[in-house]
Amino acid sequence: LQSAREMSTNSLHERTERARFINKVLSDFGEGCLLACRAIREGHVAAMNPNEPRESHVFLHNNIFVSRAVDSGAVETFKLTSGNLAARKATSRDVQANAMMHRLDVDPETMLYTLGTV
Repeated sequence: LQSAREMSTNSLHERTERARFINKVLSDFGEGCLLACRAIREGHVAAMNPNEPRESHVFLHNNIFVSRAVDSGAVETFKLTSGNLAARKATSRDVQANAMMHRLDVDPETMLYTLGTV
């Protein structure tokens, strides 16, 4: 995705090719995520941490890291603010922020990289 975002946009043809490439990368990634989730649901992928509670399990399938958006573990970050509901809301906001950064199409040389946009 990063190499697609760094493609030249000087001419209409270059912008079109860049948009096509970004669309292809994002659609392939989305399809890969769906396949990973399906494989996990069907039990074809073992958890990386099988000794922990089920809601804390994390998975790696075809280099895609999958975890649940729940407030789990010893820390319980969202315990005071609705627990799992707050964890899901925070995850939803992260996705919205990434979508906004993608729509803004900021020049990669001037972009401020955060954990959610790398």
